[in-house]
Amino acid sequence: MRSLAKIAISLFCFTVSGTSQVYQVGRAKPPELDRFVVSGVSRLSALARLGAATQSTLLIVCGDMHFLSEPVSLSESHKTQDELIIAILHGRERYLPIHRGLLSIVSPTRPLVPTNRILGLPLGGISFNGKSISSLSPLLDFYIRKSTGCAPTGYGYAGPPLEVNIPPFTLRSATFQSVIERVAGASLPTMWVVLPDSGKSGCIPDPASMWQVGLYADSDSSNPFQESIGPQLVR
Repeated sequence: MRSLAKIAISLFCFTVSGTSQVYQVGRAKPPELDRFVVSGVSRLSALARLGAATQSTLLIVCGDMHFLSEPVSLSESHKTQDELIIAILHGRERYLPIHRGLLSIVSPTRPLVPTNRILGLPLGGISFNGKSISSLSPLLDFYIRKSTGCAPTGYGYAGPPLEVNIPPFTLRSATFQSVIERVAGASLPTMWVVLPDSGKSGCIPDPASMWQVGLYADSDSSNPFQESIGPQLVR
């Protein structure tokens, strides 16, 4: 018998078919929501609320930030996560979701101008056993600076840990995306929002300023994230 999770707050409400725990360990297809409603929140915020409803890890590849910051209102019943992503992002830009294991990637269907070098940069071998986003984010920043010729000497993070229990991993030929695919196996789901860069070649001096990663807020919160690291792109 399906279990039913019902969540409602003043700005939005949704009902999820299936438990979030089952979806995190892997499902054959994206979950279907019995009801999903958002009213007057940004498109990025609506995606975060959808991620919270389905307990899924999302990687959002941004195009036009003005478009993604526009308010959206939506009321849908018996729609899959993919159908809701397309509905939230319906407009002058067209986005489609694709799935890489437990990770759902949402990106524009046409190439970004300027492009985003971060996602596909060859980062070399990466091993990680830190478990938290606050350990992983500066590590990614370091490897991106190194791969773009910045000659970094080290990395670190000052602030409270954002614990999600990322499983240890070793990648011989890592990319940003392949690392986030491993993050999707964590005990708690997250949402990553990545900005396009300037399009220039050479050193990216502050890669971590180009993404926000957030831990979804509880159902009774008016904020999309309980905690986050990086620029405040999701409001």
